[in-house]
Amino acid sequence: MRQSYEVIVMKQSGVYQPGVLLLAFLILIVGGCGPKSTRPPTHKVSGVVTLGGRPLEAAVVTFRPTANQQPANGITNAEGRYALTTFSRGDGAMAGAFQVTVVKYGRPDQNSKAGSSGSASDGEENYVPVMGPTPEPKNILPRKYADASSSCISAEVQAGQENTFDFVLDE
Repeated sequence: MRQSYEVIVMKQSGVYQPGVLLLAFLILIVGGCGPKSTRPPTHKVSGVVTLGGRPLEAAVVTFRPTANQQPANGITNAEGRYALTTFSRGDGAMAGAFQVTVVKYGRPDQNSKAGSSGSASDGEENYVPVMGPTPEPKNILPRKYADASSSCISAEVQAGQENTFDFVLDE
């Protein structure tokens, strides 16, 4: 006796098989009913950051909330342009007031003991690898821009508006 299994909806003596009905019911119920987004709305935010009149590349721009919003971040490109992200890439920031911080991290001091005798990327034979804990990255911008309480840069993101904020930083 040969048994065969088929994955199509079959009628057996005029009645649908119970397993097939249950599967069809689950597909209909679950298939189009994904979780609704509970995220609050965000609004596109972009701008340019300059330092000493020149675009500032690879700086992290952070909008820190002053109320019940989520923070938003962006990284500047070679032209100093940034676009903020709160939940997904480039979605912007929630409406409201923010304190703004800007930091740019440089490489650890090249005159330090670990890096003083060449580097692997230079192809030098006398490279000495870093031993022990990795040094913390150093912010190369003036400290006042890194702390929301001393930054004195603020922004108000508005719903339905073009939210462009250019920041001119002093050295």
